[in-house]
Amino acid sequence: EKIVKNEKHGQADIITATNVFAHVNDVKEFIEAAKKALKPNGILVIECPYLVDFIDNMEYSQVYFEHLSIMSVIPMSALCSTKKMKVIDVEKFDIHTGTIRVTIAHKESELQPTSNVQEFADYEIEKGFNKIEKYTGWADRVSEVNGEFESKILELKKQGFKICGFGASAKGNTLLNRATMTTDLIEYICDETPEKISKYMTGSGIPIMNKQELIKNPPDYLIILSWNFSEEIIKKCRDVGYLGKFIVPIPSVAIIDWLLTKINTMIYKTSITNNSGEEIFNVPVFGYTIISSISKMLYSNNPHENPDLVFSEKIPPIDIAERLDIFNSIRLYCKESMS
Repeated sequence: EKIVKNEKHGQADIITATNVFAHVNDVKEFIEAAKKALKPNGILVIECPYLVDFIDNMEYSQVYFEHLSIMSVIPMSALCSTKKMKVIDVEKFDIHTGTIRVTIAHKESELQPTSNVQEFADYEIEKGFNKIEKYTGWADRVSEVNGEFESKILELKKQGFKICGFGASAKGNTLLNRATMTTDLIEYICDETPEKISKYMTGSGIPIMNKQELIKNPPDYLIILSWNFSEEIIKKCRDVGYLGKFIVPIPSVAIIDWLLTKINTMIYKTSITNNSGEEIFNVPVFGYTIISSISKMLYSNNPHENPDLVFSEKIPPIDIAERLDIFNSIRLYCKESMS
């Protein structure tokens, strides 16, 4: 009220709340305050995790002390109506494994709801999110997924593999504590936030290290603890030279062998033949011979200058870093295959 009465500020045309609403203790008071702060045709834009994706993707790790509510369109509309407000638009984004951006206006506003609002509400009803039965079995599903994660980590540890994590995130911390994992299973967690380095994960006591530790003390498996950014994290780890495997724990445990994927991509994309047209790319048998020839091609300005081998398709331009990356990947794969 002080802000609204202040001549310098007054009421707002737009109020934004990005990843804020889930942290609000009294959501009714929040909507009421926004109503007072908005001009008659002003809008409130709330961006928050989407309940549908939260349930479907088993995002139970987002349940921690800072997150007090997870919203969908139906209850958001009901909440707004209690404060003489209305939802006029809804958009969905993939960030954080499912986020909605909800635009809200005064009930008397000239702004009218788009068709998106009813479409989202209909979708939620169709999937049963307006019925209690949708939620009663969720705890059991959480236990199953968590148990699967625990079992996989214990199995790998018993086999003698070194396991670490990437991303000292709040959701990652929730996951580790739910699975009762400590330093006896996870050696360290890598992170890029300077303030977190040399600290410890709450509860588990796992040390947080700089990502360069992946080279100094590389693990066999790296748990991605911010799995909503899996692609970005895999690329960052690859860029610093990590060649081990990744574990994505949510919505179900998945192991990503980046090295094997890279090599398979090379094999399928480049059919190597001799001058007679016979395919001779047989890694286990001809590994080091092929590597030698591929090495020459990758470092050559003209990939076809080697008279013994020809590619069925012209190789696209590859920069030096990528050439080294491909060469080292195939070399390591050949070494493992022939041992």
